[in-house]
Amino acid sequence: MQMGHSIGDTSERNVADEVSRFIEQSKELQELATSLISRTSKEEASLRQRTVALRSNIKMLRSFIDSSVKNANLDPNNAPKMVEELS
Repeated sequence: MQMGHSIGDTSERNVADEVSRFIEQSKELQELATSLISRTSKEEASLRQRTVALRSNIKMLRSFIDSSVKNANLDPNNAPKMVEELS
């Protein structure tokens, strides 16, 4: 009878070990997901900043093209193509 009891203890220990491994793997996965989300958020913020800077530069260049045409520093026939390329 003690053998049956021993097998039950071993089986229970195996289940407990398996549950512990599963919990550890779940925690590792959660940490990886959190890290990925953090990196993605930082990259998104960086891309947004770059987009704002590029939009600002485009506006400045369009203004510069208009001003250059008005001041006869740029051929008015070339201006539309330059503006189109900025779009």
